[in-house]
Amino acid sequence: MNLPNWALVALDHGLMAFHLLIIGINVFGWIAPRTRLLQRWVLLLTTLSWVGLGAFHGLGYCFLTDWHWTVKRQLGERALPPSYIQYILHNKLGFNFPDFWVDVGTGTVFVLLLLITVGQMLYSRKKSIGRFHGTQGPDPDRISD
Repeated sequence: MNLPNWALVALDHGLMAFHLLIIGINVFGWIAPRTRLLQRWVLLLTTLSWVGLGAFHGLGYCFLTDWHWTVKRQLGERALPPSYIQYILHNKLGFNFPDFWVDVGTGTVFVLLLLITVGQMLYSRKKSIGRFHGTQGPDPDRISD
């Protein structure tokens, strides 16, 4: 990448904002019904990167972090940690957790998000199948004889 310094700085800030947005969607997008579809797609892309591309580059590989680190190195930043979460915790928030525990925490949250998301998908599918077959239960607004 052969960009002027101002463009690299702008790209660095843009990638920071975009990365934080992706993390926020992954972590909180399942809560509101309006954002669940977006969260499912973003979580799928995250999974494809971490696991799919991770099969070739190492489990947890993130192409967005890789790109962001390229920009940061061109800006002169060195000693970048292997993960973006570690970078945020160490360099931006001042927490000095061991990298191992940050990876364990990140992986645990990721697996929990997968379980929550799959659970929601199965529940909504079961609910819609029940409605289709007329087995959703009694209508609470209907007055019985």
